[in-house]
Parts: sequence; structure tokens; C-alpha cells
Amino acid sequence: MNISSIDRLRLLPEVFTLKTAASMFSWEEKMASRYISRWKRRGLVSSLGERTGVHFNLLKNPSAPSNHFLHAVGHIFPGAVLVGATALHASGATTQIPTSFDVAIPYRPSYPVIPGIDISTRPRAWFRAVHEGLVKDRCLPRLTAELALADAWVNGGWQPDPDDVDFDEIDSDLLKEAFAMFKVDIPDNWSDVIKQRA
Repeated sequence: MNISSIDRLRLLPEVFTLKTAASMFSWEEKMASRYISRWKRRGLVSSLGERTGVHFNLLKNPSAPSNHFLHAVGHIFPGAVLVGATALHASGATTQIPTSFDVAIPYRPSYPVIPGIDISTRPRAWFRAVHEGLVKDRCLPRLTAELALADAWVNGGWQPDPDDVDFDEIDSDLLKEAFAMFKVDIPDNWSDVIKQRA
């Protein structure tokens, strides 16, 4: 029985992978890739990025690329964690709005470039160390504000001035623990602010 492209897309989820399409319709991956290319040309599908193998079903949801962006990132990078300014802003600890998402992934020698994502890698030990302190959001887990600040001093990224941080959203004891866990000293200007608030 022939199934139209529209009917096939109605069966696929809003975010799907090449492998999902191949499996659902009993195709070889080359055949699935050809169909996806046709759907993209017709404006029925868009991709997360070149060679990511993750696609948005625009027939089902024209807003899928914005609504499910981080969900799609999770397809490519299992275990990914939001860090840096993204985690700090999501926690409400800064009003500075990041222009892209800061995402940490387990170390790998190469990875696809995705517009709107700043990727950095961490060793497996880092993921084990922060696991208990992760905030489980809907799409990707994120570091707490305290861990995000400590991690920034160890692994680079945005290192805000104390004036850029809402200390009502920061637990001073957890901040000290986070810096101690990463074996790094709290910067002097931060220590002064923490002492004033103790």
C-alpha cells in the first residue's frame, strides 16, 4: 500500500531522527535520507544542523524548531548539561540574557556545529561530580547557579562581576561548596560580597 509523504509525516513525531524515520517505515537509511531531503525542499521539514541527523516535523508543528530546540540537542548529545550563562539565567540569578545556549557534553574528538549552541566538553568525572546537583528541566538538565559560577572559573566561559548576579538567588554556603568541589578559590571580589551578605 502506498503512503503519501503527508501521511508519513503525520506519523512522525515533531522531532525525529534519520534512524526513527528509517525504522518507522522499514527503509534503509539512504532511502530515509532521500525522503527527508525531499520534505526539506518542500518546506515540510527542517534540520537542527548540517549532518546532525535530527529534524523538525514542520507539518505537525511549524514552531517545532523553537519549541523543541533543546530537546533536539539532547538527541545528538545524550548527557548534555546546560552550563555557564545559560544555567545562571535559567536559575534567575542574573538578568543578563545569553545570546546562545551554553552546553557541556562528554568529551569526544569531534561534534557537529549547531547554530545557537556554544559547546564545550568535560571529562566523565565532571558529569559524575555534578550529577547530584543538576536541576532537571524539561529538555536538558542544568547546573545550579552555584555550580555554574564555580564551573565558569574552572572551565572558562562567562565570569560575571558580582554586580551582574542577583545574590538573593545564590546560596553562599552552596557557592563555597561548589568552588571547593572544583578545587578552585573563590575570586577575591566574590569573597568580599559573600562576607558582606553572611
